[in-house]
Amino acid sequence: MLLISSCCYNYHTVSISCSCASVENSLECRLNPLRESPVITAETARKALRQVKDPELGLNIIDIGLVYDVEVAEEGRVHVKMTLTSPGCPVGPEILADAKSVLEELEEVTEAEIELVWEPYWTPERMDPRVKAFMGF
Repeated sequence: MLLISSCCYNYHTVSISCSCASVENSLECRLNPLRESPVITAETARKALRQVKDPELGLNIIDIGLVYDVEVAEEGRVHVKMTLTSPGCPVGPEILADAKSVLEELEEVTEAEIELVWEPYWTPERMDPRVKAFMGF
């Protein structure tokens, strides 16, 4: 089997192969899709994470500044580094579970890992300026 082409089209990676065989002194070539998988981007993952709200504040975790980093692997694995407003946050487990669930609902995501980090420590300065103004910071 000879790989002919691999390209990205409409956020899907598509590879085409050619199998050539001698059939009664003629060549028969068939095109077969080898792999078609949607591609997730960090931006798409961040947009999805906007659905996750801090139940105490009623605001999404992106605007609050709880999400520090989003890494995406080719295979659709998403790794998020995030924090909470305090180590004793009573709704922390709920927020982390919601973040994982929202990401895993995306068709492009094969696995989501949420890593809780405490450095740097969260402060109100990490909030989106509009949210800070809304909250009086």
